[in-house]
Amino acid sequence: MGKASRGQKAKKSVSTVSKVATGPPNKRTIPWFGVSIAVVVLLGGAVVGALATKRVSTANVAPRALVDHWHDAFSVYSCNTFLPPNASPDHGDGIHGHADGLIHIHPTNSNASGPKATLGEYLETVGASLTDTRYEPGPGEGGLVLDEVDGCGGQPAELKLAVWSFDDLEAAPRIIETELADYLFEQDGEVITLALVPQGAEIPQNPNSGNVAQPGDVP
Repeated sequence: MGKASRGQKAKKSVSTVSKVATGPPNKRTIPWFGVSIAVVVLLGGAVVGALATKRVSTANVAPRALVDHWHDAFSVYSCNTFLPPNASPDHGDGIHGHADGLIHIHPTNSNASGPKATLGEYLETVGASLTDTRYEPGPGEGGLVLDEVDGCGGQPAELKLAVWSFDDLEAAPRIIETELADYLFEQDGEVITLALVPQGAEIPQNPNSGNVAQPGDVP
């Protein structure tokens, strides 16, 4: 073989290697590692954004701390009589009572605002406790315990919540029979009666519940 032939063959070989190394644009290797990192970063940003939005929405659920100031009427009814209204020695986290038949609802922090603005939060502040079958009063309520086991005058009894809206006190109340302490204050001006009554008996509305419309200047 002559020198010219060997040179041509060598040139052809180099050209072939060059084509294999570069290749056409549509067959080049995709940098999957870099794409994966970019996807992870984007997903992480989306999750952080969603959590931030959730925090903001939770913070804006009424009653809002240091913003809303509500008054709900609250009474405790034992079989056939209303107990004296309860009060709290201090404001706790902002949901408290002044022995005026009202629950003063103006949370001062996240411990008692939004989804934590519950009847149980109020009762803890006034020194009372509540389960779905038993109510132990706070100081000043006469010490009378309401317990389904004791019944009402020998009749089987049930512990329930009756809730009216002040906008329509003539309407039938909403009756709540479970998770009583977790009842969430939903609006300004609710009228609430916690009652131990014979099975099937109606729950009365405290005649003094109108005070919720004129809470006075008591903070």
